Amino acid sequence: MILDLLFLAIIVIFIFYRLFRVLGKRPNFENPTSAWDNIFSAHFKNKSPQKEKKDKPSSPIQDAQFEVTENGVKGGQPTIDRFKQMDSTFTVGSFLEGAQSAFDLVLQGYAEGKLSEISSFVAPEVIKSFSSEIDKRGTKTYTLDIHELSSEIMDAQLTRSSIIIDIRFLSEQKWSERDDSNPSYRHDEVLSCTDRWSFERQLKNKDPNWTLIATNEESDHKPTA
Repeated sequence: MILDLLFLAIIVIFIFYRLFRVLGKRPNFENPTSAWDNIFSAHFKNKSPQKEKKDKPSSPIQDAQFEVTENGVKGGQPTIDRFKQMDSTFTVGSFLEGAQSAFDLVLQGYAEGKLSEISSFVAPEVIKSFSSEIDKRGTKTYTLDIHELSSEIMDAQLTRSSIIIDIRFLSEQKWSERDDSNPSYRHDEVLSCTDRWSFERQLKNKDPNWTLIATNEESDHKPTA
């Protein structure tokens, strides 16, 4: 009888142990954010400005990644230095990395006609311009692959309410055109592109997002040889 009770106790302990192993741990769920949000947060949003320390450096904060950009000092360097005194988390390297991600995402949204996916960080005027061009396509659809992409800061403006940074993008883009009315039709073209885009950030806004407020072609998009 004692052996039976002891055997039963061992079984009960074993069952409770197994239940704890299976149910006792907290599930490792990730934050319910989309892949789009992860890319945007990681590369395009800067962290909130930190409180300035009492011992402020007397010399301007320099950023080596900006200093080595020869074409990036057309009035932009002093403004960037002043802005970094206001937001110590800002670095040119991470900003350009985020801007390149935004460049790719915006053009993909424009190519595929999915403007709702980019409207949260693109100004209404730019969305309206994109929409007007998309409406002219008729039955044609497009896909885009960006093979090469580089960027540099060309200028920056700092006002009481916002900072605007102009960026030049050099890219090689492959556009594929199809026509819904003719399934057999396909036209591919690789273009060498030079664009200048302007990004704005509101200084008094606690949300440190950047907004694309203007897009311009610095030169005609030419087919590559």
